[in-house]
Amino acid sequence: MLGLEERRHAYPPTRAKAAKPSGVWRRSSHGAKRPSSRTERAALEWTEALTLISHDHVPDAVWEAVRPHFSDEELVDLTLLVSAINAWNRFAISFRKMPE
Repeated sequence: MLGLEERRHAYPPTRAKAAKPSGVWRRSSHGAKRPSSRTERAALEWTEALTLISHDHVPDAVWEAVRPHFSDEELVDLTLLVSAINAWNRFAISFRKMPE
């Protein structure tokens, strides 16, 4: 399994990541990134809904919250990005590949 630094170099940023406004991520006091805009919060809600889709599908409220912030193309890009990351995680978990 690739470490964090190797993954950053192995998987260059996608258009969806490039579409994210620059400089909008902030660090919380414990070092984790947290959203600083409504667009980021909507993107994270969308990400969470897609990741947990087997629990409740994508709730209408999440869909309605995301639509004002993203064009159709941007939402497709974001969905593909989230789906790819979720797939990588499922492969890693299935094959017992945990971070060292």
